[in-house]
Parts: sequence; structure tokens; C-alpha cells
Amino acid sequence: MLSRTLGTTSFGSVSRTFATRFLLAILVVLAACLSSWSQSTAGRVLGTVSDQSGAAVAGATVVVTDLQRGTSRSITTGENGTYVAPDLQPGTYKIHVESKGFKSTERPNVLVEVATDVRSDFTLQPGLVSQTVVVTEEVPLLNTTSATLGGTLSNKEINDLPLNGRNYENLLQLRPGVMRYPGGGFSTTSTNGLRAEDNAYLVDVLFNSEPFSGQGIINGAGIAGDSATILPIDSIQEFNVQENAPAEYGWKPGAIVNVGLKAGTNSVHGTAFAFGRDGAMDARNFFNTSPNPKLPRTLEQYGGSLGGPIIKDKAFFFGAYEGQRYNVGNSFGGITSPSMVSMPDAANCVFGAPGDCANSIPDVITDLQAGGITISPASLQVSGCSMSGSTVTCDGTGFPINSNPSIDIPNGFNNDVHVDNVVAKVDYNFNQRNNINGMFFFGNNSGKVEDFPELQHKWLSDIHTRAQVVGGSWIWTPSAQWVNEARAGYNRLYQPTLPGDLGTPASSYGLNTGVSGPFTGGLPRIGFAGYFFPGLGGFKWPKFQGPDTITQFIDHVSYTAGKHALKFGGEVHRNAFSGGAFGNARGSITFLGGNTPDPADPTGQTFLNTSQLEDFFSGAPFKASVLSGDPRRNIHNWEYAAFVQDDWRVSKNLTVNFGLRYEFKTAPVEAHGLLGNFDPNSATGLIQQGRNGVGSVYNSDRKNFAPRAGFAWDLNGNGRTVLRGGGGLVFETVNWETFLAFNNSFGLPSVPTGALLDGTPGPGTITTGNLTTFPAFPWDNGPIYGNLSGTTLSCNSDTNGNPCAVMGVDRNTTTPYVWNWTLSLQHALSSNLSLEVAYVGNHGAKLVGIRDINQPPVGAGFQTCAVDCEQDLRPFNAKFPYLSNIFQMGNIYKSTYNGLQATLNSRNFHGLSMVAGYTYSHSLDDVGANWDFGYGAGLPQDSYHVGREYASSDFDIRHRLTLSLTYAIPGRTGYAQMLEGWEINSIVTLESGQPWGPIDMGTDAAGVGPLPVSPPATAPIRWSFYGKTSDFKARPAPIPYFGGSGDPTNPTGNSSCNAQALSLDGGVPGGPATSSLAAFGCYAQGGSIMIPPAVGQFGNMGRNTLLDSGFRNFDFSLAKNWHLGERVRAQFRAEIFNILNHPNFANPYGGQNGFGQNDPSTGSFGCECATPDVAAANPVIGSGGSRAVQLGLKFIF
Repeated sequence: MLSRTLGTTSFGSVSRTFATRFLLAILVVLAACLSSWSQSTAGRVLGTVSDQSGAAVAGATVVVTDLQRGTSRSITTGENGTYVAPDLQPGTYKIHVESKGFKSTERPNVLVEVATDVRSDFTLQPGLVSQTVVVTEEVPLLNTTSATLGGTLSNKEINDLPLNGRNYENLLQLRPGVMRYPGGGFSTTSTNGLRAEDNAYLVDVLFNSEPFSGQGIINGAGIAGDSATILPIDSIQEFNVQENAPAEYGWKPGAIVNVGLKAGTNSVHGTAFAFGRDGAMDARNFFNTSPNPKLPRTLEQYGGSLGGPIIKDKAFFFGAYEGQRYNVGNSFGGITSPSMVSMPDAANCVFGAPGDCANSIPDVITDLQAGGITISPASLQVSGCSMSGSTVTCDGTGFPINSNPSIDIPNGFNNDVHVDNVVAKVDYNFNQRNNINGMFFFGNNSGKVEDFPELQHKWLSDIHTRAQVVGGSWIWTPSAQWVNEARAGYNRLYQPTLPGDLGTPASSYGLNTGVSGPFTGGLPRIGFAGYFFPGLGGFKWPKFQGPDTITQFIDHVSYTAGKHALKFGGEVHRNAFSGGAFGNARGSITFLGGNTPDPADPTGQTFLNTSQLEDFFSGAPFKASVLSGDPRRNIHNWEYAAFVQDDWRVSKNLTVNFGLRYEFKTAPVEAHGLLGNFDPNSATGLIQQGRNGVGSVYNSDRKNFAPRAGFAWDLNGNGRTVLRGGGGLVFETVNWETFLAFNNSFGLPSVPTGALLDGTPGPGTITTGNLTTFPAFPWDNGPIYGNLSGTTLSCNSDTNGNPCAVMGVDRNTTTPYVWNWTLSLQHALSSNLSLEVAYVGNHGAKLVGIRDINQPPVGAGFQTCAVDCEQDLRPFNAKFPYLSNIFQMGNIYKSTYNGLQATLNSRNFHGLSMVAGYTYSHSLDDVGANWDFGYGAGLPQDSYHVGREYASSDFDIRHRLTLSLTYAIPGRTGYAQMLEGWEINSIVTLESGQPWGPIDMGTDAAGVGPLPVSPPATAPIRWSFYGKTSDFKARPAPIPYFGGSGDPTNPTGNSSCNAQALSLDGGVPGGPATSSLAAFGCYAQGGSIMIPPAVGQFGNMGRNTLLDSGFRNFDFSLAKNWHLGERVRAQFRAEIFNILNHPNFANPYGGQNGFGQNDPSTGSFGCECATPDVAAANPVIGSGGSRAVQLGLKFIF
């Protein structure tokens, strides 16, 4: 949870800053102790008491009684007849009003929802106080008190709706403006086009977003699956989603998600449930075709809840448990592996052997032997092959068995996961003025998953998550006008991810890597320059996240003064992170092709035109890289905020809202000073925290004042039609992962200040980094990475070795912010049916992004230089020749959103409860996330013109319709209650296509150089498109590819591609366009073509110019209730997800899920080659899978 403020300040020194003096002044005024966090799940009842003439009744007594817990609060109306009862626990209340000379009046069933206002006005009739008038009319479903947009889902709706995986966050998208990338998973929920890290999650008032990834701690997504831990559904009273929220809310400009937990009552109540499925009634995944075995789909969720009194009307308890066990299969398309049979002659074997030496193992062995080249024993062992004479056989332990004359193979392994979750809560009411509560959550997740396509089960990832949250609050009501709420909380998250073969040393695969030490086990990641996908070896783990902690303190005060309802307060967070990424500790090795020495040249300086597969079996890697040093760090910072807001009821039908919020974040510091940065003004370009006069590696921002304003105008004064509008500024807290773990490899912890810089010691002590080596031929001779014992990290200019890549932060980075504005009209069609139509807009400014500020100029790779043009022409090469890529985070981006949002809301309208939402919108930005784990890593094509990335956002869906409903079918008394107690429930989602576009990370046609990533890749570039973009609408098959011939006079087999390239070259073949086309081929479909950029140039395509096929889903459930006496009810449920079995396909890009079928340098470009759930490493439980049937039984008492 940080902005970009990286200082060395401690709590003591911070107290001397202006920000802290401002905060302390507020706290002194409050005269109260610190505690939790200003956002509250509590609701509020407010209104006016008047007589029949409309005159205010001052001094009336208003008693608000919690019907479930028997507690009451007494309030006296002010001179203008107004009253406010803040900080009410969600539930059902009775409001009783009395005043001398008038009949008493009461409303017996007023529902107070999470973090919402209920306006309840009373008109008193003359008479005796002993006479009571009962008002039975329900309060309309309108917000007449503020400009905040949003809505609430109750416990009944949450429980009744068909909820796959029972993750409440999947229901957030029922609100207009909120969408979840199909498939779900990590960092996929966007509000009004904003980045997924920008939503704030509060559970029973505690801020629930952890600082490293910016995701939730409870219900936060893991590396795979829908959510790593689950808040038991039966423990949720209700949750509320707010947009354009008042000043008490901050840190995040997206949705404010307030989750209120159930509490005990004066009666014992609880549940017991079990849901399960075994796949027998499920449809096959679209890509899991016969005769392949049907993928397993076993899922069980079970648990229960119990609440009741400890002391009647005084003390209450509540607890819940939910467990989840699932074993579900993945089914990926676009996976390739060499054939183990001879293939038709492709005329590509170096020594003239027949067959296909790019794709067939037997053909490669035959050709290499014909040329007198020894087959590498290490390569045979790694690939799972052996030789007997000239015959090769493979057992499938390396490359999987592939007995077809094709490299395309079916692929998918099971995700096997166990999850356990417990939550408990205790409430105690001392008296009408004082009550306290406390809560505790524990969630534990472990399993083995295919979070990224792998060729072997042994390379799957081992995942684990442990989340713990504890918190408490004290609400003190010293008088009818004052309420003080003090809260404290502590959150802890630990989330390590390991490769499945971590305990297997590389020597067991026949490799001598020279690596030793902790977290270095497993087969190195072996890549084939994108040709065989995904390559050999597990994903780039280990990664240790946590313990991440948040310690929260707050006090906020509500005060009623006449027509003003004031709230003000302050808060303090201490955020901490421990961990590090060892993703390259075992190293990565690349076989590029053309690297096998010609045996006819005894000097070894001549290389054959071999394929990647031939290089592999000859033992000739192109290059390798390995982690040096220990990347683990211990980092923390402090955050402070103060706010004041006023809800002013100007008149009976007009309320105006004003607010101001201030936030300050200190720079995060590392316990041992092991954070560095790039500073072009320093002597070496590298600086380190606490050294050479560097107090902090970048500067803090102290100007974060955020105003808010709004109004609610009851047009007719009867509470049935309300015009609301408002706007405000919200600052964004940037998650630390953005600058600590770019690509899981680079960040401030790995700036090599302690390296030898062209032989000269650097200015600091950080020696963590990635070494690039060029293994000797053959790699069997080892050690592959050279002699690493006593190795000192070296960064050398291209004339002496290999320059180092670094990641830094612009030292003058300021806090990103978003302006929000709304205008809405809400009308109550009846007391339980309302319609709202709203215009919603926002603009993000100074948003952070990462670019390579040392990127070579376009075309550098095709110029002539003494050594390496791409390095020699980098802007900082003259001053810092030992640095290559300099990735830098800075305020370089913006965003814009405009949308029409309509909501039809029904609350038990003739048995029907419903939320129907429609959104028509357009969202634009430059990148989809602060920490972009999607394909291309969120880097711009041209780091010197980043504005060219501005286009439709990853989350841009022009049309989106959602419908959720629960309907109690009217019944009648009959045998065994079979004609009553039936319910139907459904969720319907219809979405137009999401954008995607080409990201080429394999050709370097523009000549802007490589990326220092594992597996190796080139800097992302885009191609050129001619025709109608609708012709390239994604589908579950690759867009037709026409390979390059190598001859610029006839570049490809597609005449349209050839003609376009020739036109760009002025009709003369052999120019940059025809040469590029001959080298890299083209794509053609319909009447449109996509060709590579001319050599040394960028293509004409913008970002996200193409669309996928959209998303359509219909979930349905049928429930039957039996009453077993007065207090016990049994419910049987049949839930069918995607009941119509409509095939949905993953966006080729895949957003943060990084599906990556949008690279034209690979063979599966444009392919929606998986369902969204599988692409998101979230099979079956995620949205977009094939039809799945789940049965459940639940007891409620």
C-alpha cells in the first residue's frame, strides 16, 4: 500500500512533518484514542420530525431499537426537528418517536444496510403520548442523502444466488460499472474502467487490501484458483458497493466494497451445509474433446455457522467455518512439443537428412549423426529420451509422448487444492452509551496447480496462502449529538509459491549448472525462443510474499448540529512486507537456433543453420541467465489520513455534501538499507538508501488534499424521485509489487549498487541481480553458468561483457489521482421497486507506468556499429555503459471513462428480488495495471512516446447487461410440503467483446533490442494492419498464417500481403517492408491482412485495436425448502452454471492472466485456445467454463 514515497523517515521523524502535525491536530480535537480505520460498515438513520402543518418538532424523543439484539439508542431532535443515529450495526430496527402533545409514532421494521443511510421522516398527529400510530409503509429504495452510487446485496440474496465457488466477490459485477475479467482470478475486477488494484475491500470495517499486490487479504486471489481464502458466505450479513464515496473513504479510487459480518442475537441461530459435484452431469470443456478422457471435476464445499447470546441483551457470539476441496482439470490449446515420429520432408535439415529437423526428434537425431555431431547425453536425459545405435526412443518424462506427425498436443493437468476458513465475532453492550466488538479470521490454502501451461505434472506449482485478520471496535455515545468510534486491526498474509520439482537438483536431470544453495532446485527453465510452448521446466518460482502485514488505528467522530451531520477523524496504517522472488535461482537457458558449431571448422567459429531443436540435442544453448544474491527484503512504511465531511440538509428536499480528505505516505524503507534506485545525476547512476547522503531513494508527496462535494435533491419532496450529483478527487495507493518485483525479477531490491561496474566497485552493498552467461559447447561439460563460487556480480560495457538491467523509480514521482463525477436520477416505482439512470465519468492523471528510459532508438538493431548498436545507441550508454535496460516507474499515463449506467432494483416485489444492471461505456488508458503480469509486462512499444499507448483499456466493454434474481414461487399446502417452498434463482451476464491486440516479443523487427527476462524475449512491438478489424475478431482457432519465404521478391504465399509490402517499398522488392515480410510472414483473414513492421520501424497498429468474441453466461438454481418444525428449515439446491452450455473463449491477450495468444511471432496468434476459466488458472470455478452441475443441502435453524 504505497504511493511512491520511499523515505527513511521513522515514526518519530515523521511527526515533525507538516502532514503529521496536521493529523495530530485533528486527533487532539477529537480527544479520543486511536484505533482502526475510518471507513465503517455501520449504517445511519436520519430524518426530520414535524407536525401536520410541516413545522419542526424540537425536543422530540427518538428511540432506535435493534430488534435482534434488544439494544436501544435514544436521541432528541434539534431546533429544526432533525435527528441522526449514526454507527448502527446492519440489521432491522424499530424507530419510536414521541413528544408531549402528540401521539407516539413508530416504524417497526426499518432495514439498515451496510454503510448506507436510511432517511425516515415522521409527521406527528395531535393526541396523547400513550396513543401509538404505527407506520407500516416501507422506506423507498432511494438514496436521498448523498451523491454516492452503489447498492447492497443481503445475506439472503448472497446465499440464494447461484454462486460458483461461493466467493462473494463474484457478485460485485452485478453492479453497473463493475466488471470482472472472464475467468476471474488475480487482479481482474475493475470499477468504471480503473485498474484492478484500485478497489478498496473492507471486512467488518477493517481495511482488507494488502500492501504488496493491492489485492484483498480475505478472499484475495492466489496464484491459481478463484480466491486463495474465502470468507464463509454464511457469515456475511450483507455487502455494499460504493462509487464516488464521501471523504471518510480513501486510498483507492475504485469501488469501496464494504462487507458486514453477522453478529449473534438473543436467539440461537445457525446453519450447516454441504455442496458438491463430481463431474458426472457436467459437459466437457470445449477443448477436452473425445477420445481424450473427460477432465475431472470434483468439488466439495461444506461448513456451518452458529450465533447466539452469551448474556441476553448484552453479549453475543457468532462463528462460521467453510471448507473447500477441489480437484479440477485444465485443458489448454496452443501447446506444442516435438514429434517423436519421423515427419514429411521439409528440406530444413542441415546435413540433408530427410524429414523435418525443426519439429521431429528422430529426424533431428538422424541429421546430427549424419553430420558427425555427438548427441548430447544431458539433452537426452532432460528430454526423457535414450538411444540404441541410431534409434531414439522417448518415455515421455521430458517432452511428453507425441506419436503424431505434428507438434500440436493436448495438454492439461489437475488443480488439486484444499482450503479452510474460520471467522468469529463477539459483541458486548455495556449500556446505551458503550459497546465493543471483536472479530478474527483465519484462512489456509494449499495445493498443486497448473497456473501456467506445463508439459509435465512434476513441474506444476505448489501453492500456499495463510491469511489472518483480527480487529475490534469501541463505539461511545456520550450524548445524543456525539458518537465516537475507535477501531484497531491487524492483518497478516503469507503466500509462498514453489516449483513442483524444487527438491530435485538439476544434477538429477543430467545437468551441471554450478548453482547451489536454498531455493535453487529444479530443472532450469528451458526455452526455444517461443517455438515450443511452454518449453521445459516449471514456471519462474519460487516467490515468497509475506508475511505482509497491516496494523491499523483510527478514531472518527459523528456530531449532529442542527441541519448539519458532521463526521471527522484520522487514521494511521503501518504496512510491512517480507519476501523475495527467486524465480531465476535455478536459472534459465535458451536455445535459439544457429548456435551449433560446424565440425568442419576446427576453430569452432563457424556455426550451422540449425533449428532450435537441433541446437538442443547437440547441446548448444544460445545463452543463459541465473540469479545472483539473496533477493529477500523486509520493508515497511507509515500512512496517515485525516478527513472532515458535512451532510447539510439545506431544506426538506435538498441535502448537500461537502468533504475534504488529506493523505500522506512515508517512503518505504528496508530494514538493512537494501533498496536502490537509478539516478542519472549520480556519479554511477546507482544510489542506495542510507548511503552517500541518500535519505530516501525517491521523494515523498505532501500535497494530497482531496475535496469531495455532492447533492441529493428530492424533486417532489415525497422521497420518490431524487436527482443526485457530485464529484471528488481520490488519490491512489500504488501497490509495492509495482516497483519491487517487475516481471518477478527487477525492482529496487535488486539495483546492483554493490556490483563491479566495468571493474570498479559500485557505491553500495546490493549484489542481488541476474547474471547473463554464454554456456560452453556442449552444455554437458558444465558448469552451465560458469564457476559461481565466490562470484561477484559484474556489470560491464558491451566491449567487456554484459551490461546489467535495472529497475528504478522516478525520484520526483507524485501520487496518482482520479477525478470522479456522477449525475443520476433515481425513481421509486413502488416502495420496493426502483429505477436509477446515471452518467458516470472519471479521469485518472499522473498514473504510474513502467518504461525503458534507456531503450535503443527504433532501428538501432539494423545499423552498423563496432560492437552492438542496440547497446551503443542507448541514451545513457555514454555515461553508464555498464547498464542496458533501465526500467523506470513514473507518472507517465492517464485514463478516461464515460458511461451510462442503469439499475432496476427490486426488494421482495411479489416474491421477486432482483438487480438488473446495464452499462454502456468507453474506457481508455495506457496500461491495464500498476503491476502488469500480462503478456508484454505492460511495457510501451516506444518508451519515448508513451502517449501512443492510449487506447481502449483491457477492461473496456461497451455493452454489459447483468440480471440477478431470486423468486419465491407461490405455493399451497400439500403432501410433504411438496407444493410450497420452491425458489428459482439466476444470474445472467451478457457482454460485448473486449479488446486485444498484437504484442510481438519474438522478432525484434523494429530493432529496439531484447528484454532481460526469463525465458528470453525481445521488446514488445506491434505490427501493421490493413483492412477491417472485424475480420480479425478472435475465435477458437489461430488466424491463418503465411510464413516468410526468405525471398523479398516473393515474400509469402499470400498475394495481398506481398502487394502491400511491395507498395510500402515503392514497388522495389528488397526494401525494409518486403525484407521484413520475407523473414517473419503475415496473417490474413477475410479481406484484411496484418504484416510485420518494415525492418527498423514500428507498425501502424495502436494498442487494443481488435475484439474478442464477447461473453455470455446463464447460471441457474432451483431450491426446495422444508420446514421441520418452527425453528428448523432444510433446503435442497440444484445449481447449474452455464446452464445453456454456451461456449465462451478466452481473450487471446488474457489481461492480467497473461494468456498470451496475441504474439504474432508464435504460431497461435489470435487463438481463443482455452475457455476463460482455464486461461485464468481457475478451471471450472472461474466463469466461462462449460456447464457444471452442483447439488447442495443446507439446514437453517
